Amino acid sequence: MFTDRFIKVPIQIYNIANAELIGTKEYFSNWEKFNPMDLSSYFPSEADGEEGTQICLKSGHTFWTSLTPEQFEKLLNNYQNK
Repeated sequence: MFTDRFIKVPIQIYNIANAELIGTKEYFSNWEKFNPMDLSSYFPSEADGEEGTQICLKSGHTFWTSLTPEQFEKLLNNYQNK
């Protein structure tokens, strides 16, 4: 299937509008799928004290996942062995 080529990772979206209006940090849990062949780089990153991984795609799009680098590497290495 076409969608089998994508990896799904959990992400958190920061609500900038609320932060600017009322000064509170608000996050929404969601997910993002991407083609692993579009991966440019990834590195350990921290957001609000939580360890995770920053993912950078060749397009320049970057996003943060709550997966640790080790968890992300395992997912990346095993994604075709479903």
